[in-house]
Amino acid sequence: MGKDNTHQVDLEDEVVRGSIILNQGEMMWPPPAVEPSPVAAKPTAGAALVKAKEKEPFKDTMASSLTYTAGLGTLVVLGATAPDPAFTTMCTTFALAGICGYHTVWGVTPALHSPLMSVTNAISGITAVGGLLVMGGGYLPTNAVQTLAAAAAFVSFINIFGGFVITQRMLDMFKRPTDPKDTTISTVYQQRCSWEDTGTRQVRIWLIFTRWLTSPHLSAVWALSGACLLRLPPVGNTLGMIGVTGGITATVGLLNPPIEVLAQMGGAAVMGGAVGATIAKKVEITSLPQLVALFHSFVGAAACLTCIATYIHDFPHLATLDNAAVLKTAIMFGTYIGGVTVTGSLVAYGKLDGKLSSAALLLPGRHAINASLLAANIGCMGYFFNAPSLAAGVGMLSASPPVRVLWDTLLLLLLEERTCP
Repeated sequence: MGKDNTHQVDLEDEVVRGSIILNQGEMMWPPPAVEPSPVAAKPTAGAALVKAKEKEPFKDTMASSLTYTAGLGTLVVLGATAPDPAFTTMCTTFALAGICGYHTVWGVTPALHSPLMSVTNAISGITAVGGLLVMGGGYLPTNAVQTLAAAAAFVSFINIFGGFVITQRMLDMFKRPTDPKDTTISTVYQQRCSWEDTGTRQVRIWLIFTRWLTSPHLSAVWALSGACLLRLPPVGNTLGMIGVTGGITATVGLLNPPIEVLAQMGGAAVMGGAVGATIAKKVEITSLPQLVALFHSFVGAAACLTCIATYIHDFPHLATLDNAAVLKTAIMFGTYIGGVTVTGSLVAYGKLDGKLSSAALLLPGRHAINASLLAANIGCMGYFFNAPSLAAGVGMLSASPPVRVLWDTLLLLLLEERTCP
């Protein structure tokens, strides 16, 4: 003990001194009291206070005014340039959905962010509606358009069923053995029935249920409400299922397809749902986040397939349509966003599952590569709007996603694993 190379008892060391009882026959116990170290003087209250940032009412009011002006101005421009009322309705629904999504994220506790990601991913499988709108033929598709539409519906149903099963498994991890059994649906039903007179109860409930099934907007609100109510997790997941089911059922009811096509739609839903639910039930609980990312890639694939099928289906009428530019813009951006979704989801899955390195990929000349791929994307878009034939347009739609996949993959590989959800 001590600071020398040889054995030495350092009595100046507080720890050593406190452990010595006898030293060369001399009683050393108890050790002397240790004086506490001097405490640094606390700064005065005036010095500790940081000068608060002075408010600037004019700048704050101006920023708020410009924000509202931009929002209202955008609505005016959309209303003035809208080719038909349906376009305005869709933009309004999109804006309301954005508001609901914003408040959904901020209204959920951090512990439930993974189930939130899963249930919103499952709701995004409503892309199945796009495939259902274009499906046709008989019990099986009879042409390329119908085949692409059936494939889009199939992969969307994989995401829907698998997403809700994953969400429920995630929420089950928060349950305690002593928690009562969830009776959300029966409780809501009983409360609704208590408002009705006994003689008219069944008739009114049936009318409400029928109206819900035949109203796609109300169904969308139910789906979004299911996400917003994740502060009551079982209610949110259940209402999400009800909303998506109502939206798909309303779409089928409005289409009123023949029995053969209806059977084809049901087959796509059953087979896709079976695949998604089976995978979601069998995967390990620790692999659920990366499975959500994998399932989300199906949403992007469905968007690409639906946009290509829609373009092929509507191409003979594009020359005479007043809203041809709007339709082409929607189709092109649909494939673009779908390609980004596929790429981002697959790369996130690979990093979360350990199949891809979590380190950032820094390629030499990466900025030039990214700029070239961006230019290629813009070139595909520009040529698509002026495509002289169906083959040229489909070629641009088919060529653009691979270019975006390569570009987005390079961009996403630059990110480290901590940036993945």
